[in-house]
Amino acid sequence: MATSAINIAVENLFKTAWGSRTTVKYDNIDFVIPAVAWVGLEVWDGKSQKASLGSGAQLRRSTGTVFVNIYTPLRKGSKAARDLADYVLPIFRDVQVSGITFEEPDVRRVGEQYFSINGVQSTTQWYQLVVSIPYFHDVVV
Repeated sequence: MATSAINIAVENLFKTAWGSRTTVKYDNIDFVIPAVAWVGLEVWDGKSQKASLGSGAQLRRSTGTVFVNIYTPLRKGSKAARDLADYVLPIFRDVQVSGITFEEPDVRRVGEQYFSINGVQSTTQWYQLVVSIPYFHDVVV
């Protein structure tokens, strides 16, 4: 499965399930940081390796991680970010789509963030959580 196909499948799954809950920043797309909560979706390719023995057709397993970065205004508590994380979890937890199997998500606190997007400094300071979802897909070659 091509990495672009994985990316499209992940983005489509997320778009459909997330709806208009918040604005979403997709990889390598211009984005204007809103003044309210928002999320960023990233698909990171991982390792690919042979997963079978013997001659003939071989099973190759490729892995990766989906990251959903959650940003909420700073100094407003963590509840809003954690509520959004709770919406992310069932979107991917033990789901299979387009030959991709998503595993158990993990939520991590990053905390205070100050940054720029597309060279424009954010005027809002953010509190960040990251939901990471490992995935794998198999291909017979």
